[in-house]
Amino acid sequence: MIFAHNSNGICYNGGTMGRGKSVSILVAENICMKAAREIIAGVLRYAAAKKGWNVFVHGGHPLDRDDARSFSRPDGIITGYSSDDASNPVPAGMRQNIPTVFTCITPDCPMKAPSASIFADDHAIGEAAAKCLAKNNLEHFAFIGTREGGYWQKARLDSFIEAARKAGHEVSVFSPSGASPTPWTEERREVLRWIRSLPKPCGIFAVYDSRARFVLDVCREAEIKVPAQVQVLGVDNETYFCEYAIPTLTSVSPDFEEGGFLAAQTLDALIERRPSPRTNLFGIAEVVERLSTSDTSGAANRVARARELIRGEIRSQLTVAAIAQKIGCSPRLLEKDFKTVLGRSVIREIGEVRMSKVLNLLKHTVRSEEAIASECGYGSLGTLRNAFRSRFNTTMREWRKNAPRSPST
Repeated sequence: MIFAHNSNGICYNGGTMGRGKSVSILVAENICMKAAREIIAGVLRYAAAKKGWNVFVHGGHPLDRDDARSFSRPDGIITGYSSDDASNPVPAGMRQNIPTVFTCITPDCPMKAPSASIFADDHAIGEAAAKCLAKNNLEHFAFIGTREGGYWQKARLDSFIEAARKAGHEVSVFSPSGASPTPWTEERREVLRWIRSLPKPCGIFAVYDSRARFVLDVCREAEIKVPAQVQVLGVDNETYFCEYAIPTLTSVSPDFEEGGFLAAQTLDALIERRPSPRTNLFGIAEVVERLSTSDTSGAANRVARARELIRGEIRSQLTVAAIAQKIGCSPRLLEKDFKTVLGRSVIREIGEVRMSKVLNLLKHTVRSEEAIASECGYGSLGTLRNAFRSRFNTTMREWRKNAPRSPST
């Protein structure tokens, strides 16, 4: 995804196209990570409404490196690379001399030009993880990070412990032995010994998704039942880690797209020399609950499976009977489970999921209302329009026009 600099001051960025002062922006992020892709989306969403912003995206492809180095001096940079990172695509001569917003990192050398950093709210992440586990009647909480750690890991752990203790739970923390990294097989043995030592049932918060999947793998090989004995959740909601884990993995999803929007908004202020915080935070989009934190023996499990089915087949004309058949229970029992666990009916849940997707598409895309109605499973555009007006007392067009763009706007 590349939006090239255009010297005539016209910005081709999927949204607003206008003449005026031309501002060139270089965005350098490693798109192998979901966080980076969503940050880029947030930057482009800001640029789409900002006349004159010409954005070049370096996504990590080797061929992009030459493009980035040949790119004429930009007016501003948004990057997830540290200043001395060997893989940094931004030429060294630019790194300290151009207004820059760092995403989820801090500059590791003094900046000559104005700079700022935006971060996920790690304290909010830890608190959300504790709240997710606290409602599942677990006897014990646990946390597993990495040996390298970092300020973000400590913030997640500290807030997780604080929230867990408020709910009446103590927290066990995995501490690897030795001062240097252990071989992979030895680490698996250490983690297995630690998990076996935990009081059961136990909820384990892993510092990010790949670490959580590692825990699931260890449990499966040792025949420790998830989620009956151990419940697991991670952070970032990386689809390929979460949806293809066994069982599927619950994850705290930071609002990286809003982080990208905030980064662009902050860079705009730096370029125009308006007052702007040197550090800013973006929050959580949601906690996506999957089978790794569900109740395998009862209502919560059936509800979790039904909600996964609803999210995955939202385009279909879903009925309570069809969902119940796929889950393996009666429609009456499924309705009872939804009322018990969520406090609403299955049909209401389908409506909530559909409308949530409608709002997301209205806010983050330029898809037509007809396309959105089809993609979200509404039988017709008229049905969607009626439901939308009944819910929000406005039209989709007006809502899209006035949709909030950032927590700080």
